[in-house]
Amino acid sequence: MLLFQKLTKGQIIATCKNCKNEIEAKKRQCPYCGILNPTVTLKDIFIGLTIVIFVMSIVTYFLKN
Repeated sequence: MLLFQKLTKGQIIATCKNCKNEIEAKKRQCPYCGILNPTVTLKDIFIGLTIVIFVMSIVTYFLKN
């Protein structure tokens, strides 16, 4: 699980899911191990897909009526 901490400059740091080093939460690639999207977890992806499917089903329901 990610632990976020606020820095003094307003930046947020998180833990890389691969190498466990602390990096900025908005980084696209970990500067230590090179993995893409180092702070995105499987749980985050699942929640995002669930929301998209839910919205699409509501839109489809209203377009059919």
